[in-house]
Amino acid sequence: KSIGRVAVGAGTLGLFSTLSVLFYAASALGLQFMDALFIAAALSISSTAIIVKILEDAGRIKKESSILVLGILIVEDIIAVILISSLQSIALVGTVSIESIVVVVLVATGLIVGTFTVGTRVIPPLIDRVAAAEHREILLLSVLGLCFGYALFANLVGLSVAIGAFLAGVLVAESKSAEVAKLLASPIKDMFVAIFFISVGALMDVSQLENYIFIALALIAVSIGMKFGSNFIGNTIFRQKRTKALRSAFTLAAPRGEFSIVIIKAGVDIGAVSSFLFPLVGIISIITAFISPFLVKAGDKIIPALEDKEDV
Repeated sequence: KSIGRVAVGAGTLGLFSTLSVLFYAASALGLQFMDALFIAAALSISSTAIIVKILEDAGRIKKESSILVLGILIVEDIIAVILISSLQSIALVGTVSIESIVVVVLVATGLIVGTFTVGTRVIPPLIDRVAAAEHREILLLSVLGLCFGYALFANLVGLSVAIGAFLAGVLVAESKSAEVAKLLASPIKDMFVAIFFISVGALMDVSQLENYIFIALALIAVSIGMKFGSNFIGNTIFRQKRTKALRSAFTLAAPRGEFSIVIIKAGVDIGAVSSFLFPLVGIISIITAFISPFLVKAGDKIIPALEDKEDV
């Protein structure tokens, strides 16, 4: 709630400015109109899975700057759902369906508002009652049931499973048993993270690497530069401290992942884009996942120096 306005403003500005520049860059590299449009949309969205893993490993998932990053990621996930619908509409009928966009926005707003009002009053007490029985297996199953149930519900109403799972996590975090639930679910979380990275690796066709590596590196450079700059400017516009804006920019700049793959797959499935975009986005996802921790560490070295200057 505290960072909602900033997350919506900075997240939207960062995503669409990155998308616009990437579209022109992809066109300049020789990609056809629909290929350039889909790859630009795919690479304008940061990977929630990778960023959350990096923040958790660094022990800063609950920091104020990380809360802002998570807020921006949720905004991007909602926009991603709208983008997928819009891109499919453009590819199939040549125009954007305003009605479908309005429906997605209303449904997303309703789900989020409902979670933060009704959900936070009903679900956390139920989790605490289950935990009070002191049967850890039942608590784990209850938390997983909530996660998959919320993800399924989000998918049924036209949103992404990522949004549903995240909101389920928000409800678990509001309970008094949140730390116990987190410990119990941690091994399963690690398993799914591993599966995600395996699925990304499976997209990489090594035999095609030399054909796409130049395009991949060029798009990576443009996407990282734009994502960094636009997020820093967006956070600055919404009056965030320079160091907080920088930390957000360093964290969001590099990783591309789950939604990048989903967007390209949607284009390939309806025959709107070239099939080579699949291994291309796989290569980009792997390279950016490797770069991301180094960018965060670079921020850790640069930002403290700026903080010292601000104090002076």
